[in-house]
Amino acid sequence: MKHIHPIDKIPSVTEKILDRLIELISIGTFQPGEKLPSEKDLAKQLMVSRPSLREALTILQARGLLEIKPRSGTYVKSATPAQFRDMMEHLLEFEPEKMWELLEIRKHMDSAAAELAAIRRTSADLSEFKRLLGLVTSVITRKTEKEIEVEKAYGRFFKHLALSSHNTLFSHFIESITDMVRRALPFSRIKLESIPQSRETIIGQLIQIVNAIEAQNPSEARMHVIDHIEYVEKSLRKVMGPASNGYSIRSSSVMNY
Repeated sequence: MKHIHPIDKIPSVTEKILDRLIELISIGTFQPGEKLPSEKDLAKQLMVSRPSLREALTILQARGLLEIKPRSGTYVKSATPAQFRDMMEHLLEFEPEKMWELLEIRKHMDSAAAELAAIRRTSADLSEFKRLLGLVTSVITRKTEKEIEVEKAYGRFFKHLALSSHNTLFSHFIESITDMVRRALPFSRIKLESIPQSRETIIGQLIQIVNAIEAQNPSEARMHVIDHIEYVEKSLRKVMGPASNGYSIRSSSVMNY
């Protein structure tokens, strides 16, 4: 009978790196869309060799958790399957009115995240909210602001809202939804500038959201997010005209919450 050596149960360095990186992603240290530290810096922080780290990163890319972009870096991928996002984008391409349904999903998710953030936020979360609020205000009110800067600042604010819920799955789902909303229905000052006082209104709404989270008032935080998203929908429908008619994201169950 041939002798077969038993499997060594001691985890290899690569397996330990895998476990550690998966843990960092699952607890939210590395967020969807976030770029990881450089290979050199990450290897130094983990106190492992670069070849072992590179092997672990390649495995995580194959599992769909990371995306390695040549000459750019390694990024955390959303937990939402790419096939689902592709299917939704094709659906939006052929049925543009579905964008309002997508916005309705965002309303439910962001308002729930705000409710949790008001309950669970830390002092560090609050400080970051105030920093991002200042950034959004600065970018929106700047006379020469670029549309992409507005989108980024606005997106960071709501991404932090998801993070402050301290529910890492929110971060992954909202990242996917936000990306689809951004493509189908971009937050655009150019589109909204024809609405009187739109900039001041949006800034005021974000301030109300932050104030409710600071006061740890979940129902107020939820309500202010809903009010904000419905204001954006109403304003964009005005700007976009008849093509947007026929569907409303307003839901009695949400409004009576």
